[in-house]
Amino acid sequence: MESHMQCDLKAKECYETWISLTETNEQLVATQMELDKMTFKSLSIDQTLEKQAENLRSISSRYELDKKKWQQISSHWRQSCLSREHPQVYGANSPNGHFFHPQGSNLRPCLRVIKHVPVEPTPVDKLLLLHLYLKIKI
Repeated sequence: MESHMQCDLKAKECYETWISLTETNEQLVATQMELDKMTFKSLSIDQTLEKQAENLRSISSRYELDKKKWQQISSHWRQSCLSREHPQVYGANSPNGHFFHPQGSNLRPCLRVIKHVPVEPTPVDKLLLLHLYLKIKI
């Protein structure tokens, strides 16, 4: 009888240990799945950051190229304006036959002085050129 009770006690201990092991194993699997999710999320974030860094480098590079282009245009503009005999850049008797009024909205003749404008300037570019013209004139 006593050996029967010991056997039942050992069987109960084994069962409780097996239940505990099963629960611990389930927690381990859940933790591994959570770790996998976090690893995937981390990799996705890393890839996103790499793409954003590359985009930023590309934008910075284009900015530097545009900055150099507009510095050259500005320098050429100043030289062109300062090399004229009269304070006005364009007049009725200008060598290229263009007439320019700073108050007018047509800056195309003014832009023809600059030979290296690769694209049609935006309104902001036109305002910048007008600002440079007025700055040099004054």
